[in-house]
Amino acid sequence: MASLERRAKSAAGLARWLLPALALVIAAAVHRRALGAFFSTDDFVRLEEAAGLLPQARTLWRLVSEVLYVKLMLGLFGPRPLPFHIVSVALHLVNVAFVHRTGRKAGLSAAGSFFAATTFGAFPLFYTVLPSAVNINDILALTFVFLALLAFEAPTLGRAAAGVGCFVVALLCKEAVVFVPFAAVLLSRSGERLVGTARRLAPLLVVGAAFAGFYLVFREHGLGTGGEAYAVGFGVNLAHNLMTYALWSIDLVRVVPDGGLLDVNAWRIGMWPLLAFALAAALSRSRRGVILFGCAWWLVGLLPVLPLLAHSYGHYLYVPMAGFALAGAGTLDALASGLAWLLSRGRREPDRAPVERARPSAPAGAVRPASGGWRQAVVAAAFVTLAVAFAARSESLIRSRASTRLGTSQFALDPFTRKMEIARRSVSSVAGQIDRSHDSLVVFNPPGLGKAISASTGKVVGPPPPGVPQYDVVGAVLGGGLALRLFEPRLDSVVFVSRWTPEYRNFTLFLEGPGGEMAKMGRGPHAHARFSSALLDAGYLVPARDYLTALVQAFPRDRMLRLLFAAALVQTGDPDDGREQARLVLEGAPPDTISAMARGLLSRIAPTK
Repeated sequence: MASLERRAKSAAGLARWLLPALALVIAAAVHRRALGAFFSTDDFVRLEEAAGLLPQARTLWRLVSEVLYVKLMLGLFGPRPLPFHIVSVALHLVNVAFVHRTGRKAGLSAAGSFFAATTFGAFPLFYTVLPSAVNINDILALTFVFLALLAFEAPTLGRAAAGVGCFVVALLCKEAVVFVPFAAVLLSRSGERLVGTARRLAPLLVVGAAFAGFYLVFREHGLGTGGEAYAVGFGVNLAHNLMTYALWSIDLVRVVPDGGLLDVNAWRIGMWPLLAFALAAALSRSRRGVILFGCAWWLVGLLPVLPLLAHSYGHYLYVPMAGFALAGAGTLDALASGLAWLLSRGRREPDRAPVERARPSAPAGAVRPASGGWRQAVVAAAFVTLAVAFAARSESLIRSRASTRLGTSQFALDPFTRKMEIARRSVSSVAGQIDRSHDSLVVFNPPGLGKAISASTGKVVGPPPPGVPQYDVVGAVLGGGLALRLFEPRLDSVVFVSRWTPEYRNFTLFLEGPGGEMAKMGRGPHAHARFSSALLDAGYLVPARDYLTALVQAFPRDRMLRLLFAAALVQTGDPDDGREQARLVLEGAPPDTISAMARGLLSRIAPTK
């Protein structure tokens, strides 16, 4: 008997740390690609501000996560992505452990808490959170709100002060957690009533309400987000956004479900998990508390972003998904309990009691199997199996999202991945070609030279339409060149232009290659002559003529450029001006190759009638 009890205690102790440790391992394995990622476009803005390349906005908005943290990391490690990603992944694992702990405190079994922690830790849409240094705002905010709630579990004066401090830090990381303490009111301690829980958490509730009020009043005056990108509305968009996030919370089918916009048809699927939560909470008294708590957490975590009109992003689910995972685990736990109850009723037979009386009694000291023990083992195995299956599907989705290309192009299908890959290629290619202690670059992309590619299929749909402003994806990703200066301090200036002008005569000429690589042409007239000649040979006559018009103004003494200009004028229907330019090439020139080419051009120009 004693040995069996020791064995049971040992197994329970093993499960106490083995399941949360397994959840951490699974989360780290699924999101391992984050450690090899580059910076995102949003990262560049904050890094450039921290490095002094952009003016620092005077605001308290996300002061900790997007100002102080970035300055600290940039000062310690420089613009290297790996240290940033290590911190993000490490804090994400801390949050996974907190989700498991919260599930246990809310009444979930060890296996149920493991399921909640694993689904949160391996959630596929976090692919856009962990590889982005600036999205530490979501991760840090959740970590500090967990710490604040932990401090208030046994509120002494010192712990209460620490808890309020943690919550203020969380709010200065990201405002998404402002209402989370209100959901925590539903997580009462043993023997504690709702009013007592609210009284215990009152300092957090007051701080959250005050911050929300200040945010609404001063959101466009330094304490929050303003402008067209963060325009809000309080109409039907609230319901559409809610259903969009509900759909994304369970979407294990689409590789890139979060396209940046709300889905007006999301309710067709998004309503079902919410109905399942409501039904489970109504029917299961034992799991009602954790389901309601998880749903409330999910909803209040979404409240700050539901009114947004311009965009809906998957990374907005980072804080809410902690609650959704707990509610999902509670619902499955309730379902398992209901099935066990139905099975136990089905096994009861009218003649069972007499048969039992006829059986011989067990020997003295024998240990009967614990009632329902096998059912608990089956439920635990089912939770572990579901969690591992969820993680495997997440791994598959993330792998596809990271590797699927846009048609036959080199660009990734996923916009987030595409921009990171372009930035990595551009930065690495430029850094290897700088040969001066100080240099300035002009990245020239003449109009009409690129190809219009469908953002949905990746197929070339033709050249850019004439008269339509050309979108330079590389220039946009690199912030007009500031990102290159961030990584390469030898660069004094970087500009992306579609029309070359004489003011760039002393800049080193670069061209955009496929996939974002940058090709160095060189500096001075010779480099420009090579590129303008290539444009003429490829049939880009008008862009070549406009380019050469500026070049002969910048380098009036260069005979090769003037000869190419003459050829461009002839080929674009202006033989008289072309003849005049060719004659200028020959004036006072020695009998060299350029002179011979100019005479050949003159001989081919038809005389004026």
